Amino acid sequence: MFSVKKLLSISLFVPTLAFASSVGIGEYRFGPDTPQNTACEIAEHRAREDAILQFIGEQIESITMNECRNEDCDFQNQIFSEVKGIIKKVINRQREIIKEQGYENCIVTIEAEVEEIKNTVNFQVETKTTFDAGERVNFTVLSSSYGMVNIFNFHNDVYHRIGNVEIQMVNRETKFPGPNHQMIAKLPEGTFKSKELMAFVFTKDKVKMKDNYTANEMRNVLSSIDPLKRRVVFRYVTIVRKI
Repeated sequence: MFSVKKLLSISLFVPTLAFASSVGIGEYRFGPDTPQNTACEIAEHRAREDAILQFIGEQIESITMNECRNEDCDFQNQIFSEVKGIIKKVINRQREIIKEQGYENCIVTIEAEVEEIKNTVNFQVETKTTFDAGERVNFTVLSSSYGMVNIFNFHNDVYHRIGNVEIQMVNRETKFPGPNHQMIAKLPEGTFKSKELMAFVFTKDKVKMKDNYTANEMRNVLSSIDPLKRRVVFRYVTIVRKI
């Protein structure tokens, strides 16, 4: 998990009217370093992305990155597309845990109403994929529109807000935390590795957000914000303890 302490710190969406029911499947393998609920939350996000892609049928670019430390490799997949969609309503959701040798696999299948939107707003998040326990953590965000970014860490089945940053310079890098704060990567006692889910919620308006949300509450909050005025980027990062 991450903690922040004080030291003394795109254009418009153009929606279409097209929407339809679509089925998406997402899965995430996990072991002792990742809680089941975190793995299933990641799997659900992948299922939602899959439902959108199944409906839209367009994927412009897919990049798979691989960061290795000795023989331990962490694969990161990012999908970029000029044509996006939103989940209007989840009609049905199924979750299945499959146990394999050395790991478990959470598989989430959803049926959802998907609406296509043409997204021309550029909102990006840059960060390392692996941090050492005790290391200072920094994120860089870049937006083509003014607004506010709230940053959440999904931990113990809850999205915890670790801070926010205002976008005051368009198409210029904005650092988080600011110069008067620092964020530290932490591991619970007795653990040597943890995979974390981060959520960066960009809104063109200054939406008042709480410090803590359950997964369902977070989805409801995001659904209540005008899709023409929000973007959400999820990042998966790993914290490891040096031996």
